[in-house]
Amino acid sequence: MTFYFSPRAQQRRYSDFLSHAFDRPLSFQQTTGYYNNSAQNGWRRIAAQVLENSFYTGDTLAQMCTAERIRLALYFVVWIVVALNRTTNLATIGVAAQILFSEQIVSRWFRIEWLRRECETIYGELFRLIQGKGLTEVLALEALGRYEISKATAALVLSSKIFARRSPVTDADWAKTRATLGL
Repeated sequence: MTFYFSPRAQQRRYSDFLSHAFDRPLSFQQTTGYYNNSAQNGWRRIAAQVLENSFYTGDTLAQMCTAERIRLALYFVVWIVVALNRTTNLATIGVAAQILFSEQIVSRWFRIEWLRRECETIYGELFRLIQGKGLTEVLALEALGRYEISKATAALVLSSKIFARRSPVTDADWAKTRATLGL
């Protein structure tokens, strides 16, 4: 999955991103309904698309964070109870600690929190640059690179269920943002 499916999906997503930014199809399949902005040139569309991506990603991650925090707290409470119980076998305590501190619990929570913060930072910086007319080609490309590197570093799959559930709210909020920035 890590070496075959993920890179292929990432490549297609990136090609689609650039296709929309420069209005040139790079593949036979293109998404519809994504990248809703009226920016006129390619680098400004890149900035608007990264702004949109970081907006939606940040919102989805904020919702995922809540569930992960609850899950982490529950696992931690169970681990404390197991560890403080004198009759618990040491092997059981070790297994419980391994589950809690494995890649799927604490590390996943940390990566979700980190990527959420990165998306919020990228969104805030791009918003200010676009609003203040300080956006340049190099800053738009830097923001794209930061967003893509952050997503790749976090190595997370966003919840499509949360994204779909939140879509009416985020679509309305994104429309307000576009209107504010004239995108």
